[in-house]
Amino acid sequence: MTKTTICGLYTRVSSRNQLEPEYNSLETQKERLEAYCKAQDYGIYRVYEDGAYSGDSLDRPALKQ
Repeated sequence: MTKTTICGLYTRVSSRNQLEPEYNSLETQKERLEAYCKAQDYGIYRVYEDGAYSGDSLDRPALKQ
């Protein structure tokens, strides 16, 4: 029996500038995480994104999900 690993991907940036369309760090993080999962043959359950939330606090909506 084959065991499949299922992952939840979490991305975060701390400033609104990092959400700019010309360089979206959230999108870059997501692409890299998806590529890693594909290379490892992992399934992806969901992508959680917290844009413009500081890492100083765990009070972030997507992290709580």
